[in-house]
Amino acid sequence: AVTSPEARSTWTTASTGTMPVDHLDARFAVVNGVIRTERVWATAGERAVEAEGAINLSARMLDLSLVIGDRPAADAAQDARPEPRVVINMRGPWKEPSLHPGLFPTNGMLSQQ
Repeated sequence: AVTSPEARSTWTTASTGTMPVDHLDARFAVVNGVIRTERVWATAGERAVEAEGAINLSARMLDLSLVIGDRPAADAAQDARPEPRVVINMRGPWKEPSLHPGLFPTNGMLSQQ
């Protein structure tokens, strides 16, 4: 769980704030009460966010990674891969998950528009 005062404040702000989104493409598979991401991609201004992982509904647990990077240029090749800037891993109870910086992905996250 979020333990430090700074992390608790950050989580409270992040979970209650709003942000305009230009584009959202989200596809999930639900099996036995577990939601798994198939594709989650959003853009907001010059930034792009991609998510990967699972949410266990019955256990109310998160196991997600968010990758935030620069939005690909409109004329970029289909396989253009922007450089990720921030990786955030969210794990634990969905009411108060732990937030940790993650390793930059090598599996193609942030690889498509």
